[in-house]
Amino acid sequence: MALRNILFIFLSLAVLIFTSCSDFENDIYINADGSGSVSMKYDASEMISMVEMMKGMEGMEEGTEDEEEIEIDENIEGQDFESIMNGLGNPSNLQDVDSTFNFYEVMPDSVRNTIENPELLKNISMTINTSKSDMTAVMGMDMKYNSLEELEQIFDTMRQMGDDNDDGPNQIEGFKELLRNYDVDLKKGIVTLPEQEYSGDLGADSGEMPDVDFENMSEEESGMMDMMIGDKGYVTTLHLPGKVISCDDPDAIIDGNTITIKDSYMTLMKEKKFKARTINYKVK
Repeated sequence: MALRNILFIFLSLAVLIFTSCSDFENDIYINADGSGSVSMKYDASEMISMVEMMKGMEGMEEGTEDEEEIEIDENIEGQDFESIMNGLGNPSNLQDVDSTFNFYEVMPDSVRNTIENPELLKNISMTINTSKSDMTAVMGMDMKYNSLEELEQIFDTMRQMGDDNDDGPNQIEGFKELLRNYDVDLKKGIVTLPEQEYSGDLGADSGEMPDVDFENMSEEESGMMDMMIGDKGYVTTLHLPGKVISCDDPDAIIDGNTITIKDSYMTLMKEKKFKARTINYKVK
């Protein structure tokens, strides 16, 4: 598996979100000792169904035929990830994939020997599950770390991976926007989700999707955006080491040690930032 394929995944995840009709789920687990993990999941199945439906409508109205299907080897190790992602935009080319891989294990020795702390990438794994018969596609990524400092070290290592690729560092930074930053005071039981910049045009740099001009958007374009995106957005769920006491977001959903917060795609693209929140939980 080539390094360029790994970097391509980062950018593709971001681009998919801006053409999506599904929530992006970001689960953050915070332990009492400061260690934790992040589990991200994106279900593109609903988007695939919408694309297929729209293709069917075009076929009925214009008499068009489906594009020719592409036969691709089912062995994921030999596949081009760009072809996998293209299948999400053209369901006729959707592949059957069920794979989980560790970043350290797939990294070439030529790259591993040129970066600092490559072993940190053992903490990152990614899962891709797509089915053509069921028309489903789910992608996930898991990261584990012993402290916030180690998490930043992991990102530094990932940036070094992109140094040999012109777009690599930008893709890493774009991917980092998919993660919700947080600070925690373990003694006082306070978690802060700071205001976080969000470019809103991750796909624009790659030419996959232009930036959205909300100020000059026509009524028809606005209606299309609402139809595609609706109330979908980034769902951040925090699993804390104590019972949640309060949050300054009135729309937050509290359930014992868990709190769920949502930032809509439309709001993020308009304001180009995540709103800050403060959460208080009971220290044991």
